Amino acid sequence: MLKEEKIKKEWENMLRGIASFSYIEGYISLNGWLPMNLLSQGIRFKLSAKTKQDFELNGDFIRPTSLAGIETNNGWVKVSSEADYPLDDCRYWIANENGVFDFFANKERIVKKFENKTLTHYKKLEETLPPVF
Repeated sequence: MLKEEKIKKEWENMLRGIASFSYIEGYISLNGWLPMNLLSQGIRFKLSAKTKQDFELNGDFIRPTSLAGIETNNGWVKVSSEADYPLDDCRYWIANENGVFDFFANKERIVKKFENKTLTHYKKLEETLPPVF
């Protein structure tokens, strides 16, 4: 799924029974934020009936909470071509369309898995610091 598709899907879910996505489509930012002042009073009233957990507010902007982290894809890199291969030879979480695998991969393994079409994303595994006490 592309970023734009995810944003559209989440806004369509949020607006179901309230308004058409096409009503707001031209006003949504690249990260899914919508200026509240562009919404009619009726739509704002209907959206206010939703729970606070459904929306994230940032000043006068609103978006579904399900889009939190979309700016960085929560640290995941979507592999679409060779240009997306990792540069560092370290350990990575890897994922396919079904979810995250429970093992790590190095740079060469990521390339092989992408070529075999068994990988869609990777994320650098950050080493944790030991406890201080």
